[in-house]
Amino acid sequence: MEGLSKMLEKSRQMQWIQGFSVGTNTGYLVTISHLSYADDTLILCEADRVQILYLNLTLQLFEALSGLHINKQKSIIYPVNRVSNIEELVGIIGCSIGSLPTTYLGLPLGAKFKNSDIWNGVVENFEKRLASWLDKIKRNFLWEGNNSSHKYHLIKWDKVLLPKCKGGLGVRDLDKHNKGLLMKWLWRYGTCEPSLWKENIHFKSGSGCHIKFWKDKWLNNNALMEDYPSLFNIALVKNSSIANNRANGNWDMKLRRSVQDREIEDLMEMLARLEAYNIDENAPDSIRWRSKGLYTVKECYIQLNNQNQMGNATNPERGTYELESLGG
Repeated sequence: MEGLSKMLEKSRQMQWIQGFSVGTNTGYLVTISHLSYADDTLILCEADRVQILYLNLTLQLFEALSGLHINKQKSIIYPVNRVSNIEELVGIIGCSIGSLPTTYLGLPLGAKFKNSDIWNGVVENFEKRLASWLDKIKRNFLWEGNNSSHKYHLIKWDKVLLPKCKGGLGVRDLDKHNKGLLMKWLWRYGTCEPSLWKENIHFKSGSGCHIKFWKDKWLNNNALMEDYPSLFNIALVKNSSIANNRANGNWDMKLRRSVQDREIEDLMEMLARLEAYNIDENAPDSIRWRSKGLYTVKECYIQLNNQNQMGNATNPERGTYELESLGG
């Protein structure tokens, strides 16, 4: 595609297409008209009829000179913001219309790069590739050692990964081993004493089927069992979910006896808080990390540093932070 790249650059120099300038200082601006990778090309230009006509002419010249054919049916125009004449521009090129955000060469394009959700697929693909690369290194070492010459693999790798009791060599599958390490954190959440990451996790109630009414942090910074221990002591089922304590869209707490005078004030206060909490019973339950809702390594690192500065360096995972309520 070097020929097409040079023709597009010549078109930019002749001001047939404008491209875009990248940089914050006028003295260090870089104008980009296209990006190429293998047989794939991303062309940048303004939503201007004249520029699109010149772009189409450039593509036709490339086809005539090189003898290659550009598949217009697989080509897509992605308008940025609102483009009123998009149908006209598409008609000139003879391609289809796409919309942002999308993916290009496996990476998100046109999405907010600070939104961690858009990178989940990239991270998952990288993890799979990394595991396969490491497995390849192990396979080569098993059969070839330090010898650079190629040797045939005598046993399928799946067989090597089997436990010894099942006829394998007991070599660990890195992908499965990594998943096991990640699931360890789910186990630690339910079994370990309070720590930094556990203190920062809150629940956002939807249907309420998977959140414990008394024990999980969903209404405020503390669990209800901590704010209202007298009421928790008379709860009929202490592990009951939020859904178990609602009926016909209203709060209906299950207590094993009637409330006594000394407990009325706590009950009234808790009911007022519950009524102020907005629940969408058609939505799924979810978890949130601090006020922004999503966990980031950067934020956790900052919190660990802040905790060390507060004099808790001996055990940086212990401690309590002010957390924003998830109530609606």
